[in-house]
Amino acid sequence: MSTRTEDLWTPEQEALLRQEYGRIPRRQLAEKLGRSEVAIKMRARVLRVPSPRTWQHIMLSTVLTYALGFGCEKSVRNLMCKGVFPVHYVYLGNTRVPAVNIKRMQQWLGDPNNWYCLDVDRIVDPRYQSVVRLARRQWNDEWLTVGQIAELMGYSQQGINKLIHGGALPAKRHNNWHVLKSDALKVKRIVQQGGGCWSYT
Repeated sequence: MSTRTEDLWTPEQEALLRQEYGRIPRRQLAEKLGRSEVAIKMRARVLRVPSPRTWQHIMLSTVLTYALGFGCEKSVRNLMCKGVFPVHYVYLGNTRVPAVNIKRMQQWLGDPNNWYCLDVDRIVDPRYQSVVRLARRQWNDEWLTVGQIAELMGYSQQGINKLIHGGALPAKRHNNWHVLKSDALKVKRIVQQGGGCWSYT
């Protein structure tokens, strides 16, 4: 049986398939190539074009959840979708899925100012653990909760929240407010030296 000319794939078409597979929706790739979505999927299988699930340079949210020691993938996806984590979108078929570039995530984890939204002691991926260990040796600070800051400063939690909402105490929020210990001590010194007339006890 002869093969119809329109069924043949040119080297240029196959190159485009390899280049764009998983990076744009399958329907869009099908339109570019003038093929059906089924044809795209079958040709990718014949050519052994890897799915984003097997790409070595990215992590999908399911894998990242385990790597960072989160107990819930929903929390990780929320952080990715909000742009807190350095998100990189890929496509599984026509479904847009958040992922992270592994090297960019390592760079992100290398900055302790980003640690307010996760417990770095729960990280299980060896690559990420080594980055955190190195950053810790060079960082003389820590992220604390409102309760911990209240105890440190001798104020009520309500008072700490007033400081945060009033802009006097820098803080970042993920579920709850988190404050750098150094910032809390700085504000405490200002108050003790008479630099503020607040009542937050």
